Amino acid sequence: MTSTPNRAPAPEPHRRAPPSPTLVHATLDNRTLLALLLRRADPGADPERLVAALLDRFGSLGAVAGATPGELARAVSAGPAVPADLKLLRELAIRLAREDACRRPVITSWTALLAHVRTALAHEPREQFRALYLDRRNVLMRDELVAEGAVDHAPVYSGM
Repeated sequence: MTSTPNRAPAPEPHRRAPPSPTLVHATLDNRTLLALLLRRADPGADPERLVAALLDRFGSLGAVAGATPGELARAVSAGPAVPADLKLLRELAIRLAREDACRRPVITSWTALLAHVRTALAHEPREQFRALYLDRRNVLMRDELVAEGAVDHAPVYSGM
């Protein structure tokens, strides 16, 4: 009796590989993407109902991500994981954008400054006074929160 070596079966030529998860996620609309995230955060809740309530209350995906945990809790009746996951997701997005921005000269023009500030401050519920530290080539070295204010102003006092 001869033994044959164990080999993996040859792939069938007519079958296509499944689409890349990256491509699939890139085609999702905001409502579906948020529902998928909320389904993972609170498996017992109805994610479509949560998404509808959040988008009705805040108006956009960015505004949902920028809402405070208290505002999120008042908007929907879900477990504490939902506001926590949304805040973690927003912080991750900010850090990814900041990491990318720190690799190249960011403040080389007024447009570049506005793009950085919009990314960092988008959907913040309160005004912020920030200090941007640049090297001599205008590469952003650090973006530091100096003061956080009210809804429409951020007072800053000199230390003298």
